[in-house]
Amino acid sequence: VATVRDDVVGLLGAVGLAPMLEGERVWPEARNVVVGEVSDRLVRRVQQPDLLHKVRLNQLPVALQSCKPAALRAWIRSLQVEVVVAADGLASRVREAFQEEMGWQTLEEHSAAPMLVVDVCGPPRPSSASEVLLSLVQTRFLFRSVQQVGRLWVRLTAEEAAAAPGALDAVVQEGLRMFGWENCKVISTELASAAPACATRATLTPPDAPAVCLLGAAALASHAWPGRTLGSAVKSAVALTSSLRLASDGEGLDVALGKYESFVRRLREKEVTQRSMAWLERPVEKVATAGDPSQLVSILDTRVAAWDSFLRESSPEWSAQFRPVDVPAAVRGLRPDTLAMLVATAYEGEARGGNKSGRWGWPQGRGRGEVLPMPLA
Repeated sequence: VATVRDDVVGLLGAVGLAPMLEGERVWPEARNVVVGEVSDRLVRRVQQPDLLHKVRLNQLPVALQSCKPAALRAWIRSLQVEVVVAADGLASRVREAFQEEMGWQTLEEHSAAPMLVVDVCGPPRPSSASEVLLSLVQTRFLFRSVQQVGRLWVRLTAEEAAAAPGALDAVVQEGLRMFGWENCKVISTELASAAPACATRATLTPPDAPAVCLLGAAALASHAWPGRTLGSAVKSAVALTSSLRLASDGEGLDVALGKYESFVRRLREKEVTQRSMAWLERPVEKVATAGDPSQLVSILDTRVAAWDSFLRESSPEWSAQFRPVDVPAAVRGLRPDTLAMLVATAYEGEARGGNKSGRWGWPQGRGRGEVLPMPLA
């Protein structure tokens, strides 16, 4: 499950692709979508009669699906095409095949224990305000859902990351309980890096072989904050499409892909260097002194109320859709040390240019503004 902002969906409106990103309205000016459903819609779209002569779907040869990087590199260089676009995810094999030229840089100064990613399913249910507000006031748990499927991210302590399998079941259940998904079925759990990373360059234009472009998570890996990961991939796809159009209009492939490289660099600065860093600034650590549980619940209640009031003032859509969150009920049953960790991991905005953020949880101090390409036309 991913969150996509309306301004990102709008980039596709003029070419009729906005319906590919249909989803459930949850966040103000954004919607949650099931990534697998988006992929299926795109595949069905390119199989329509008006695109059959323009798009051809081929499966990667079996021999290349598990080959060594050098063999994949040689195959790509032998293709009789002008551009190869690699949108093969965080563990991009194409990027690995061109590792020497494109690189992969993890920002070690903010390295962190892995995150636990938990996919769940259950009876269909509408999204609730708790998914938004309880994700805004702390950075231990993050949750998104669409109807019967959801995904929980858990930022782990170093001790938890080294724990034996099954030792984190109680932590997962606490996170699911807080968001009202305690009676769901866990489909899968996996550890994922929480450290932001990026390719040192997103394009490669050798003189005697196809150009190679990295797209989405193959080019940069930012935090899992809603509206960032899939949104960044769509933005990059739009920017690359515009660049390739310039090349087809005679501007020259090197120049056109240079503009795409520049866009990815600006996107990387915003999403990896700024927003990801802000999100990871408050480390997840075991709190030595938990404190009075009722006081901790009161702090969380105050923070949720502040965000709820802000959203109701700024978004009529929010006011009409959601009732206020009963915070004491949402956190009932959580261990005192978990409550203390929720309070301790909140991000507090800094004063910048005389504009001080008075809310908690959202890395907005260095995350204002969006890097957007020109919409497709």
